[in-house]
Amino acid sequence: MLDFTMFGCLILAMASYILYPAILMILCLFAREEKNSNYSFFPRTVTLVSAYNEEKHILNRINNFLSSDYPPDKSKIIVISDASSDKTDLLVQQIKSNRVKLVRQEKRLGKTSALNMCLGEVNNSIIIFTDSNTCFTKEAIFQLTRPFSDPKVGLVSGLQLYKKTNGEFNTLGLYSKYEFYLKKLESRIGSLAGADGAIYAIKGELFETIPNAYINDFYHPMNITNRGYKVVFQKNALAYEESDESFANEINRQIRITTQSAYIFRKEFLNLIVNKNYKALICYTGHKAMRWITIVWLFLFFAINLIQATFYSSYRELLILQIIFYTICLIGSFSNFLKIKLPYICMMSNFIEINCAMFVGFVKSFKKEINSTWNVRSK
Repeated sequence: MLDFTMFGCLILAMASYILYPAILMILCLFAREEKNSNYSFFPRTVTLVSAYNEEKHILNRINNFLSSDYPPDKSKIIVISDASSDKTDLLVQQIKSNRVKLVRQEKRLGKTSALNMCLGEVNNSIIIFTDSNTCFTKEAIFQLTRPFSDPKVGLVSGLQLYKKTNGEFNTLGLYSKYEFYLKKLESRIGSLAGADGAIYAIKGELFETIPNAYINDFYHPMNITNRGYKVVFQKNALAYEESDESFANEINRQIRITTQSAYIFRKEFLNLIVNKNYKALICYTGHKAMRWITIVWLFLFFAINLIQATFYSSYRELLILQIIFYTICLIGSFSNFLKIKLPYICMMSNFIEINCAMFVGFVKSFKKEINSTWNVRSK
């Protein structure tokens, strides 16, 4: 019985990383890949940027928007200040362009509340969501809006890259390539387990008020597929920001995002079933929910293996391999702390630490109140 339980835990631990992609590949066999070749589609767009004390980034963000290749008469940007106490508001007001608008939220209520304030500003435009510290390539808006020429498409997510201090783009690492591949598969079946918050767009008529505790880039794909529209990934719609090399910041980010994402998933789970939105249910469960508890299955696998090895010598080799693996992960954690680069060792330790962070976020999602505000990322 313990044998079955132990290896069952291992299968569940790997479900999100191995079984889920296999399921997607099978579903893609029955999905028709649609090529969008409409290069003359230029809908009106409104870019929304929620900002809290972003005086260091906001001018760069706006100037980047104004330098886009997209037709100027069909694009504008709205900066929503979440009760900023620095020079953010003043800097936006100093820009002399009828394509730039400032909206101020007098009380700090968070990003979602700030975005909700623009519900009456978007009319029937394509709404683009991005961040204050993010920039687009010149053709990003065009690439992001092009799939909307298909009336069945309700949301398009782009791809965020990171820039080094020397201005060069970071190459996609193994994990990022894996995530990129998953997004392409999910897009083939018309669903995504969350959009890229730095660059995604939705149809204006699908924009509605959402609860403050929800994060828009996780909720919008779920809500839009529930309403019968496709959600797709556009790899050529590129955004970029400076790379944050602090792994501690990444851990905190994973905890925060998972806390809010798990909260939304629990609240909206029944809606996915009621709407028979099985593709989204598979994506959100396989890509997100199963990962949040991966570390639990790994812990149980180790614990049961330890018990088995106490009584049966045939299990000791497996236990030794596990001990070696976690020792290597511990070394990787120390090297991260000391800022010593050990690529493959750090990759293993990062996998464990990120999964631990996601589990912490999952547990925190059961709190009665979810914090909807954020702080400016320190560099």
